[in-house]
Amino acid sequence: MSGLYFKRLRAKLMKFAKNIKADAILDKVIGIGIGLFVAGILVAQGISMIVSANTTGWNTGVQTVFTVLLPVLGVVGLVYAFIKKR
Repeated sequence: MSGLYFKRLRAKLMKFAKNIKADAILDKVIGIGIGLFVAGILVAQGISMIVSANTTGWNTGVQTVFTVLLPVLGVVGLVYAFIKKR
């Protein structure tokens, strides 16, 4: 009886392994993971470069917009780009 069970289990596993949809889903998950990793690195570097920019001689309001609002809008734009693809 257990031999029949393992044969059926093996058949189901082989059918799943040949399933193209499973491969496509795995490819998408890996792609999204790598994309988020790279985006996280680039966003962090971009924000640090914006914050450390030389703003001497700028108006105080312009400095605030440049150092606070610009990074926030960049993050919102990235989130929107990822949500839009779904």
